[in-house]
Amino acid sequence: MKNRSLLLKAGMILVGLVILSFVIWFSNPAKVADILAKSSLEYILMAFILVNINMIIRTYKWKVLLKRKISFKKLFPVQIFGMTLSNFTPGKVGEPIKALLLRSHNGTPVSEGLSSIIWERIADLVLLVIMATGLILVISMKFEMIYIGLLSIGVFIAGITALVLMVTHEHFGRRIFRFLTRFPIMKKLDKNFVDSFYRDARVSKKSFLTCFMITTVAWMLDSIILYLCLIAVGITINPLLIIGIIAFSALIGIASSLPGGIGSTEAVMIVLLTMLGADPIAAAAGVLVSRLISFWYGAGIGVLMFLHIAKTNQNIFSMDISEKSDEVRN
Repeated sequence: MKNRSLLLKAGMILVGLVILSFVIWFSNPAKVADILAKSSLEYILMAFILVNINMIIRTYKWKVLLKRKISFKKLFPVQIFGMTLSNFTPGKVGEPIKALLLRSHNGTPVSEGLSSIIWERIADLVLLVIMATGLILVISMKFEMIYIGLLSIGVFIAGITALVLMVTHEHFGRRIFRFLTRFPIMKKLDKNFVDSFYRDARVSKKSFLTCFMITTVAWMLDSIILYLCLIAVGITINPLLIIGIIAFSALIGIASSLPGGIGSTEAVMIVLLTMLGADPIAAAAGVLVSRLISFWYGAGIGVLMFLHIAKTNQNIFSMDISEKSDEVRN
C-alpha cells in the first residue's frame, strides 16, 4: 500500500513536469531564453527578497492561531517544511502533516496543531475564492475558462463550508473523523483525540481576523512577486489583475491535484496573461522566473528546514496521532 502511494505521488509529479515541459516547448525555449537573458535583474532581485519576506509572514500567519506560545525560531522550520511537503501532495492534502511535525518538534498536541491548520487553510481559501471571482467578473474569458473557473470556485466554496462546519459543529465534525479513520494513516484516531480536538477547535474572532489580514498581505506579496518578474521581461499589466491571476491559477492548480500545481498553474497564468494582451513568449518567461524563485526556491528551503528538524529531533518520523501519544510527549 505504501509503495503504491509513493508510486502514485511520483507519477503525479511526473505528469506535472511533463505538462510544464510542454508549456516551455510550445513557448519556444530559445526565445524564452533570449528574453530571460535580456531581463532586468534588479526587478528579479526585488522579487527574490519579497519571497524570503513572505516566508516569514506566512509563519506568523500560522503563529497567531496557535494557543500555545511558540517561538518563531521553532515554528519557522516546521511551517516552511510543512508547506513544501504539502505542495508536493495532490491537492495539498498533506497540509495536516504540519501538526505531526509541530508535535515532534516542540510537543504541541496534534489536536491543537490540526485545528489551527484548518483555520489557516480556511483563511487562504476564502481569500483565493474572493480574488478569483473578482478576476472572472472584470475580464473577458472564453466560455471554457469561465466554466472551469466557476466549477473550481464552486468546489472550493463547498470545501470551505465543510471545513467551517467541521470545526464549529462537533456532531458534523465527529462524523468526518469517523470517515477519516478508514484511511491507514488515520486509523489511530481515537475518541480522546477527537475530544481534545474540539477543546482546541475554536479560535477567537480576533485571532482569525488577524490571520486573515496577514493572509491577505501574504497573497498580495505573491502578486507583487509575479508583477516584478513580468516587468523584468517587459510586461506591464494592472497589478489588481495580477492578484486575480495569482488566485485563479492557484485554485486551478490545487483542483488539478497535480503536486504543487506543477504545469497546470504555469499554463493557466500564461493563458490569462495572453488574454490580457501580453506576448505569450514573454509571459512564459515571466511566469517561469516567478515560479522558480517562489515555488522551487521555497521547496529547496523546505528541504533545508527538514534537515534542520531531523537533526534536532529524532522523532520526526513518528506518525502516532493518538491523544495518548500527545500526553506521553507532554
